[in-house]
Amino acid sequence: MTENEAKENGLNVGTIEGIHGLAGSGIATIIIDGEAVYADNGPLIRALDDCFRNVIGPGHTFDATHIIGKRIAWSYDDMGLTLEGFTPIDEE
Repeated sequence: MTENEAKENGLNVGTIEGIHGLAGSGIATIIIDGEAVYADNGPLIRALDDCFRNVIGPGHTFDATHIIGKRIAWSYDDMGLTLEGFTPIDEE
């Protein structure tokens, strides 16, 4: 998906700046253009690994260096509280 397509479809577009979370808490915070967006920890990390590879490391650890600076299109859930989903932005 291109950035223009994402915006035409009403999606937010931004750059991943970081991610925080504890495996036991079940909650992750992904920082997109300075905004903290909450998500389910496990599914988010698995989805990031599927998209960008090498995010999940040995012993259920994650390496954020593979996602920092990546552009994504994303949306909130129906209540506007947590990340509903995301897709990488194609480099043009």
